[in-house]
Amino acid sequence: QLLQEQDTLNQLLAKARRELQEQGQAHVQATLELQSAAEEGGREAARQRERAKALASEVSQLKARLEEAQAEAEAKDAAARVDLEKVKETSMQFVKKAVESKKALQQLNEEKDALV
Repeated sequence: QLLQEQDTLNQLLAKARRELQEQGQAHVQATLELQSAAEEGGREAARQRERAKALASEVSQLKARLEEAQAEAEAKDAAARVDLEKVKETSMQFVKKAVESKKALQQLNEEKDALV
């Protein structure tokens, strides 16, 4: 009976060892899978950081181009205002000369009529 109990205990011990070994293998497998997932997550994070840097650079370049275009538009607008003022001034001079010419012609006509 003692041998039978010892044999039963040995069987239970062997079974417990197998279960522990299986659990250990499962634990190792789970650990490897977690490690692999973490590494992939790290690679994905690095890709996202690089993409974010590229987008930030692109935004910065677009912002600089926009500021340059705005400055150019403002310069053109200022030049157009100066040109408009010159046109107004020249037009006013023509109007003044036309009025003076009309007055002079009117005066000549009056003098002519007075002579006749």
